[in-house]
Amino acid sequence: MRILVTGANGFIGSYITAALLKSNYEVVCAVRDIESTRKKFPTAEIIHCDFNTALSPQDWINKLEKIDIVINASGVLTSSHANNIENVHINGPKALFKACTITNVKRIIHISALGIDDEENTSYALTKKVTERYLQKLENIDWVVLQPSLIYASGCYGGTSLFRALATLPYFIPLIGDGLQQFQPIHIEDLAKVIIHCVERKGKICRLLKIVGPDIVTMKDILIGFRRWLGVEPARLIKFL
Repeated sequence: MRILVTGANGFIGSYITAALLKSNYEVVCAVRDIESTRKKFPTAEIIHCDFNTALSPQDWINKLEKIDIVINASGVLTSSHANNIENVHINGPKALFKACTITNVKRIIHISALGIDDEENTSYALTKKVTERYLQKLENIDWVVLQPSLIYASGCYGGTSLFRALATLPYFIPLIGDGLQQFQPIHIEDLAKVIIHCVERKGKICRLLKIVGPDIVTMKDILIGFRRWLGVEPARLIKFL
């Protein structure tokens, strides 16, 4: 089975790719930085992909030749000079997904995020929701939308550079409210196992799945633990908002 992974050299995508290769799947890494990805995954096939420019289904047709499953693990927190969030989250994936329906791709696995249904005003949540809804309306193809909770691995949390910045402030740690907001973080290797299960699942899925870990922790717990892991001296906790 040949599986194409977008964002294969990112935090989430790299773990997915490693898990697929370990399970002896043929993996095609669709990335912008071909050289660094080739060094990381020498046994995988590496092709160029940029959601900022690949905005038409025709940009993807040849890339999807002999691909059975597509896993979209690309994402950004905000727009930047290098990444337009609407292209990375909406326009690029829409073009890819549409191309999947007119080739021989059998299933799309789309990595989204837990909690976006509760966020109305952030560009991250709004763009993620648009693509989820688009995928769910596609016909003639199987799909899975995964909404993982906060993802962690070896002391780091994917997509949470803000946590690292807050945890390493020199004199105090600002908390939003009382810092008791609850999370159920999931380890990246557990998320990778879920994705392998979705790859191997027989029959149609066509479902949105919320993916969480077994333990409930608070924002305060995460920041204190992050600071301890980084070897930074303890600091006072101060309510910020």
